[in-house]
Amino acid sequence: MKFVTVWFVLMFCRFDHWLCRTLPGAIRYQWAKLWVREDEFHPSLDSHAHYVHKLPSRQRDLYWQNLMSRRGVAHKRDLAKTT
Repeated sequence: MKFVTVWFVLMFCRFDHWLCRTLPGAIRYQWAKLWVREDEFHPSLDSHAHYVHKLPSRQRDLYWQNLMSRRGVAHKRDLAKTT
């Protein structure tokens, strides 16, 4: 049972990485916002310049605020893991 659980988690993490790299802009952004990933260097925390460039200025500001917030949480989690 434990093996199946570990396998499922590993497969989901790989699937999540793949989705964060291959989905189109708006869908990728919505997927990335679902939760803050454990890894500070996860692709969901990358900026999507080609998508952001097309946004109106108010939505662009909200995008950057949300991204910086998620990056901050992920950074704090990484720091907590190392101490």
